[in-house]
Amino acid sequence: MHPSPALSFPRRSGVFILALALCAIAPLARADINPLVATFKQWGLVCDNVRRCEARSLTHRADATVSVIRNGGPAQPVIVRLARQGPLPLEDLTVDGMPSALSQLSWAAQAAPSGVTAWTVDGEAAVQAVTLLRNAETLRLGDSDLALAGMTASLLAMEDHQGRLDTTTAIIRQGPLDDNRAWPASPLPVVARAVAFDTTPPTPAMMAQAREHRAADQHWECPRAPDAPRDLGFGFTKDEALVFLECERLAHSSRYVPLRVRHDASAPPERLILTMVANAQYLQMEGVPRPTLDAEHGRLTMAEGAGGYSPLSDGDCGLRATWQYDGVAFELIEYAEQAVCGGVPQDWPIWYRARVRP
Repeated sequence: MHPSPALSFPRRSGVFILALALCAIAPLARADINPLVATFKQWGLVCDNVRRCEARSLTHRADATVSVIRNGGPAQPVIVRLARQGPLPLEDLTVDGMPSALSQLSWAAQAAPSGVTAWTVDGEAAVQAVTLLRNAETLRLGDSDLALAGMTASLLAMEDHQGRLDTTTAIIRQGPLDDNRAWPASPLPVVARAVAFDTTPPTPAMMAQAREHRAADQHWECPRAPDAPRDLGFGFTKDEALVFLECERLAHSSRYVPLRVRHDASAPPERLILTMVANAQYLQMEGVPRPTLDAEHGRLTMAEGAGGYSPLSDGDCGLRATWQYDGVAFELIEYAEQAVCGGVPQDWPIWYRARVRP
């Protein structure tokens, strides 16, 4: 089942190694700064592992969103972003049902997926936008009234996390302290890029071996497994293939048990171990979302969406996780999630990011 509309983000989470089939968690020492994930009434705050923070509206079933974004470190501008599925004429913006000076700011069009309109403003104009919104109740974008309750609290938490409270560049609690007091951004973790995946798929015998091994291990029992599972197999290395056994079929997606299976059957299949963000809401469920592989770049992506607009690929709430294979293990390079269903499809806050070495 997908999270309910009333579900809150976990308060805090760190980056961990997760044995996905068993949820066995051990610390990942590489993460210098834990992501901060919190909700304040109808706003959410996500500050990722390098202190980039985004506060955004979380109005259930709205087809639009407003965000306030700021990178970690001194001398970082405030950015306000408006996004909507469909057209978004700036002259139609209203605050608490009334025309507002918000529409007169120097908005710039931002590149967005097909069918989505996005506008941004930064610097002093962005601070003006926050000032116009923070004490209001609603911002109307298109056909959606976005709730502003919780905006001020989320921005105050952002400034606390970034070390900006009482500085001259704070938005909410400004003071006389120098902006250089802001906590520096943490360097992006670096992940090595391995060679491309072998594209030889697992044989029927390997798929059968994986199913037999899963059936013999009571820890992998799938009480809601479909009668005719649609298992997936992918090429991986010259010695192994990846097999994902369907464990549960949902309305728009499925959950899988992930395995590494040897071509020569010299050892039993092994659980696929993936670096993951602990307490990620969607990964509290059994199994993992449907995977896709980028064989050329050695990457594995899992995504799962929900909401009222469209199925898996266009969910207005859900998760997206991408790993890079470094020749030994799969290392997380991006994780994004939004538990409240509303906003722009797949435009989810990023909890964790890393750089792939060329």
